[in-house]
Amino acid sequence: MFTRKRLTAGLVGAGLLLFLGAPAQASYFSSTITPGLNDYQDQSREVYFDANGDGSFGVGDILTGFLRLDDKISGPNAGPLSNSVYAIFTQQIISVGGSGGDVVEFGPVTAAGNGLTLGELGVAGAGANDMIALYSTFGGFSKNLITQSPGDRVGSTAVTMADYLDVILSEGTLDILAGVYDVPSCSGGTSDCFQGDSARVGGANSGLI
Repeated sequence: MFTRKRLTAGLVGAGLLLFLGAPAQASYFSSTITPGLNDYQDQSREVYFDANGDGSFGVGDILTGFLRLDDKISGPNAGPLSNSVYAIFTQQIISVGGSGGDVVEFGPVTAAGNGLTLGELGVAGAGANDMIALYSTFGGFSKNLITQSPGDRVGSTAVTMADYLDVILSEGTLDILAGVYDVPSCSGGTSDCFQGDSARVGGANSGLI
């Protein structure tokens, strides 16, 4: 079970935790999954979009970017993932609160998201509630996107986030497409299910709880 806060910690910081069943199709990422807790260490790069132009980080603003899973840190096949697993994410601030305003809730990017939904970023099949698309490839991606520039791949005059995402989209196989939203089967309160419109692993429909 992911709360929005825990999902955000996984997407934007270190320690993406996935509780996954056995996948139906072989892919590099699915080959790393074992029954029980699958704990991965990640690094991320993201851009901030000030949707309302008020110059502050607040409700309606968007974080978009990618993360790389560096190591699996649990299970019998723990070890480095050798630049072979990346995820594209996009998320919109739903609320900012708590004492000192230090609790930020994220949700899917809405239709007013200025072209930053997963589908608009180029993820085929992404639904309105999907927030993350994880891609993997055997043998590793051609660029280490944490340390190397991809160059101008999409025809702009400068290297932008779109060029980094293009490497992931062009070279990877889609393994997970998922998001966060409330459904009755969740425990209520602030808990949310980490699933989405098209939650899947290795091409198979799968609960990601």
